[in-house]
Amino acid sequence: MIGEQTGITWNQRVADAGLLEEWDRAAKRGDRWEMLRILMCFDMSLGDAEKTVDAVLAKIQEYSGMTWNERLADAGLLEEWDSAAKRRDRSAMVRILTRVETRAGDAEKTVDAILTNPANFGL
Repeated sequence: MIGEQTGITWNQRVADAGLLEEWDRAAKRGDRWEMLRILMCFDMSLGDAEKTVDAVLAKIQEYSGMTWNERLADAGLLEEWDSAAKRRDRSAMVRILTRVETRAGDAEKTVDAILTNPANFGL
């Protein structure tokens, strides 16, 4: 059972279980109950799940005042982003940017703008 794994972060468990897109949708909607439901699948205590969800929702609010690069750096995704951007891997770029975006469709629009004229973005 996935909840019995040790040494694996909650977000890796969510990803390994194939629930990352569902988690991201719930987080972007600010759907605290859905986020709690997902975390509770991994035998996380209610208190720990609530702390995790509250921290994630607070981070989303914090991101609203940051640029994409600041968000990627803060989330530790800058190297992964740079690698995907150098390969011009649209799906990877969208997936990475979706992790730090706050409005539906923003990641796709940003990636499409970058790939349309990569020289404007230092690529």
